[in-house]
Amino acid sequence: MNENYSFSFLILFTIIIVIANGLDLFDDPHFKKDRTTIVNLFEWKFEDIGKECERFLGPRGYGGVLTSPVWEHELIKNPVVNNRYGLVSYKIITRYGNEAQLADMVKRCNNVGVRVYVDCNVGSTTFPYDGKGFSGAPFYGTNKSYPGVPYTYENFNSVQRCSSISGDIENPSDLYQLRDCQLTGLNDLNNSQEYVQNKIAGALNKIISLGIAGIRVDASFMSWPKDLGEIFKKLDNLNPKYFEPNSKLYVFHSINYEDGLTPGPGPNAYDYLNIGSIIAVDTRGKVVDSFLKDNSARIKQLRDLDEKSSIPSNSAVSFIDAPAYQFTDVPLGINFRKPFLLIKATAFLLAWPYGTPLVMSSYNFTVGPAPEFWKINPQARKWPAAKAPVGPKGYSVDVFIKPDSSCSQPWICEHRWKPIGSMVKFRNVVGDVPVSNFINLGENVIAFSRESKGFILIVNDNTLVDNVFQTGVPSGKYCDIISGDVIGDIKKTCSGRTIQVRNGGQARIVLDGGFDEVGVIAFHIKSRLPN
Repeated sequence: MNENYSFSFLILFTIIIVIANGLDLFDDPHFKKDRTTIVNLFEWKFEDIGKECERFLGPRGYGGVLTSPVWEHELIKNPVVNNRYGLVSYKIITRYGNEAQLADMVKRCNNVGVRVYVDCNVGSTTFPYDGKGFSGAPFYGTNKSYPGVPYTYENFNSVQRCSSISGDIENPSDLYQLRDCQLTGLNDLNNSQEYVQNKIAGALNKIISLGIAGIRVDASFMSWPKDLGEIFKKLDNLNPKYFEPNSKLYVFHSINYEDGLTPGPGPNAYDYLNIGSIIAVDTRGKVVDSFLKDNSARIKQLRDLDEKSSIPSNSAVSFIDAPAYQFTDVPLGINFRKPFLLIKATAFLLAWPYGTPLVMSSYNFTVGPAPEFWKINPQARKWPAAKAPVGPKGYSVDVFIKPDSSCSQPWICEHRWKPIGSMVKFRNVVGDVPVSNFINLGENVIAFSRESKGFILIVNDNTLVDNVFQTGVPSGKYCDIISGDVIGDIKKTCSGRTIQVRNGGQARIVLDGGFDEVGVIAFHIKSRLPN
């Protein structure tokens, strides 16, 4: 059996399973027309997200925004990033805001064409210690008692059910340990119980009623796909005020095991394809390695990216950066600390027709001090004490926009960087048309067109490129959207470099990778200038 036949068989097998189970694929992000990209406004308050939808995301063509978790988390003295997943109850009260503020944000974003997706934890609660939630109500993690839900000891996976000696995930290749054991000591919910399923479904239906379009399921590997499917069967249709009748929640899963925020092996993606899309970690690795020139990886190899990806494009969420790649070993990733590499890799992500793109918007985190209970919990100490951007009253600090359109510290706001914002529009313009005219000039220079709608050149070293390219676009003068913008409504000009495309689509393009650190030129049919 050859590779193509095997892949087709797997897809067919997945479709058969979906039909047999009567489940929807939950893989439609419900973008407004001609919008394609989600931005993760990591740790932003609901109020600030609403403002950003109106002043930037909507006008600049972003399709959606991913928020941090909305359910009540633990209240600790030295809040860290991952404690936002320390579930205490399903009340909407967090360091990002309350239910009224969430509802207002969702309304404001939908009104300007930006869909809202919520990061959700459905597999665990807190570490086994006693404390208070953000509302001030107590919980008793030592006894696995969470009165705000309520959950009691019987609603959690027991050490007896887990196949490891410690009760924790010791072997991430063991699917039973992934689903039935604790992740670094966290109290692990038993999602096979109908009571637990009903509690989670009820909480999801609440935020669905407010007008969200979808959810990111954190650490889906901690739950059996069948159990998640049972939860999703209980979900309401999306709010008809904002969505077509009978629309289903968009779901995308994080299935890679993380021990101390270091992504590692996880279950087979095909186990989850009948209940949503998958965050394509392996594909991200191929792209990042190519731009980092890790071992023998080079960007010329990205020509075959789709063939080497384990997740079909229409079920993939593609990305370059995420929190897990910022709070651990920086060389593992490309983030705001390597801005020019981030721009190049993100430009490729948005130009290449694979998956639903998820762009990261970071903050400049600092480390420590660790929460008090980490001192007595050896499993918790595996996690880095990445300090959350929280003010003296416990809420995330405000985001201020400076006159140059950048954000105040500690916010980085990569989604506002000019090249990244321009490439979001590029993807909106070219849509889903295929790649054509792919060419590599050596190992670290690639160029390709999206049929007749757009063209991009990426130089990932010090090469001086002076070449005639087949751009695929109609003849005329074009504005390079990386270095400039089209200015004016009638008499349009370009604030950056221009490219003259001759009859037949050919253009001579010069780009010095040793001088131009961004190393990208891109244009599309809507950046065409008048004759």
